[in-house]
Amino acid sequence: GELGLKPLEKTVELAERFGKKVMIHATNPPEDMGVVSGMLRPGDILSHVYHGTGLDIFASGALDERVRASQKRGVVMDVSPGMGNFSLAVAKRAVAEGFYPDTISTDLNTTNWNNPMVFSLTAVMSKFLAMGMPLSEVIRSVTANAAKAMQEDGLGTLKVGTPADITVLKLVPKKFRHFDKFGNTLDSDQMLTAAMTVVNGRVLYQSTETL
Repeated sequence: GELGLKPLEKTVELAERFGKKVMIHATNPPEDMGVVSGMLRPGDILSHVYHGTGLDIFASGALDERVRASQKRGVVMDVSPGMGNFSLAVAKRAVAEGFYPDTISTDLNTTNWNNPMVFSLTAVMSKFLAMGMPLSEVIRSVTANAAKAMQEDGLGTLKVGTPADITVLKLVPKKFRHFDKFGNTLDSDQMLTAAMTVVNGRVLYQSTETL
């Protein structure tokens, strides 16, 4: 509203004072996304980066290169789609231009946990796979990149000496229609599904289907 970017400015000042990171909700920002991302520091997180409400990353007609520059200097670009903070049109165009998210997340909560616009982390991962994001980048966004964003050293890798927390995924043929609140759709013919979950070396879940 009338406060503009003052709250963000003061938040960053406080974060600097206390040595903390900042994570912001970017939907319908008071200024261009390039201005907003430019106020963040390396390690800070810009969530809902592919929103389609108000000034999105294509507000000028082209991808705001200031947002891409912010990513290159270390600002974390996060998906956090939820039910209303994500536009398939924006995301598809961004992925086509090589602007991938650093972290793929869900923004799942008690009001949207069973909504097909989000549904699960593997569903959101499959959505980006269908848009053309390489599988290796999709996996990195939910493992090593996510661990780094959360400042969790030793997680998100399979290096010797790190915790044996592993999810085995299977890419299965499946027709699926992704959609968003704006009425945009995306059809895919394959989905990632969890086949096994290992926590600290122990198998806690295994699919009844053959791996």
